Amino acid sequence: MLTGLSDFDALAGPLPRGNVTAVAGRPSAGASAFVLSVARNALADGHAAAYINLQVGHETLLRNFLAAESSTNVDRVDTLNEGRLVRLKRASASLQKARLWTWTPDSQLRPEGIVQELHRMESVDLIIVDDYALAAGADLKQGETLAALRQVAADRDAVVLATGHLPRTEWGHERTVPVFEDLTSGDEALAGVDTAIVLHRPDTDRTVPERRGEVDIIAVRGWRDTGAVTVRFEPEYHRLVDHPNGTRP
Repeated sequence: MLTGLSDFDALAGPLPRGNVTAVAGRPSAGASAFVLSVARNALADGHAAAYINLQVGHETLLRNFLAAESSTNVDRVDTLNEGRLVRLKRASASLQKARLWTWTPDSQLRPEGIVQELHRMESVDLIIVDDYALAAGADLKQGETLAALRQVAADRDAVVLATGHLPRTEWGHERTVPVFEDLTSGDEALAGVDTAIVLHRPDTDRTVPERRGEVDIIAVRGWRDTGAVTVRFEPEYHRLVDHPNGTRP
């Protein structure tokens, strides 16, 4: 299974099955957009995906999918002309056919309940946990959630992506590349994964105009090759896309 971001796929190879991959970044670096982009690509290829997002409600998550799929800013109702409505309708029809299961705060399931449901699923190729600290919560001991996800990944031979947080840098210092091991409280257990990605958005504070709209995806460890590629971040569509020039930092 590939991410659908061609420069990263060419560098790092396919997402590893049977284990957990951590995706970490500073606030607003695009971690949620990255995993949503991976999910869209997997669904388009016919894979079954389980999406656990405890940051937003079910309707908001679906709206994010629709925005990404239709290239429409669904939060700007005043801009929904006939052409955009047609794209939204097509995206909605496609999403209804997709093999996608979601858990959000609306589901009212405790973390262990979600893990049990994942074990009972007939088929699942991709499991996304956005974000890990919220999924673990106070109900499971440190590292217990990661162990449970590893077990599900191994039992189902599935790709598991879990997002984690890195500390915000001081204003004006966002050029500094973040370090994966600096995971914030609640996400520390992810430091033990075999495969990791760091997202770096140099212009988060709008002080690096030459890097505006860009995110570096860094293959930290566990990949065919390590290094970084640059993609475009389109926050209004909740997605990452290939950089038109295929640049690398």
